[in-house]
Amino acid sequence: MKKIVLVLLIVLVFACKSENKNKAEQPPKAIETVQKDVFTLSINAIVENEDTFILFFLEEGQEHITKKNSATVKVQGSVEPQEIRFIIKEEVLPTKLLLRFGNEQKAQKIEFLTTELSYGENSFIIEKDRFFQFFIPNKYIEYDRENSIAISKEIEEEYEPRFGSRNVLIDKIFYKF
Repeated sequence: MKKIVLVLLIVLVFACKSENKNKAEQPPKAIETVQKDVFTLSINAIVENEDTFILFFLEEGQEHITKKNSATVKVQGSVEPQEIRFIIKEEVLPTKLLLRFGNEQKAQKIEFLTTELSYGENSFIIEKDRFFQFFIPNKYIEYDRENSIAISKEIEEEYEPRFGSRNVLIDKIFYKF
């Protein structure tokens, strides 16, 4: 009887010891990080010349654009479509967008193909023929609505081409997101 109890005790000790060993060898589970909502503007376009695009945005209650509220993307000139992607800081829905570009040559041709706006898991796409309905060019841009092509121009030695968001775009952003 003593032998049986001794054998059971030894088995029990070794079984518990190996169980603890298995627990110790398991890597700790990764801590899940919660991805906060981020506003993204992605433009698929053909950009003829190398350029720097800056997306300025206003937040609720803000009236003036600042460098702090901007995202910058450098683009290589190409005859092939490319994605220009702007990511705005977490948990901000813009109340106005200004897309500015302009290179040293003061000449740029952009063909807008599609534009996608997203916030978290929600998104909507603006097809090329509807770009003008959501973005308005300033006087430094000649915009061909039929082909969705923007050509920048210098006026009286000034050169500040940009697109501003129309109210319908901001309304859609707040409705969709």
